[in-house]
Amino acid sequence: MPVPAKLLPTQLYNRCDPGQFTFSTTAEIDGPAGIAGQERALDAIRLGMGIRRDGFNLFALGPAGTGKESTVLQFLNDAAAAS
Repeated sequence: MPVPAKLLPTQLYNRCDPGQFTFSTTAEIDGPAGIAGQERALDAIRLGMGIRRDGFNLFALGPAGTGKESTVLQFLNDAAAAS
């Protein structure tokens, strides 16, 4: 596997003009709520929820502090509320 190309300092930070936004805080924005991204992880949670046998569990693996537990709990709570 080739070594990825080094990033230039200008590629590490993207500055934007706050004046371009029509809101004061993100609480004012309407938009989709829920879990963004991680479609593969969400598919795995759906698969795990679909197993209707005893002895099967969901296992979330990843670095500490990345929101694994809160993501799974939010997904399960949303699914329970919808049923």
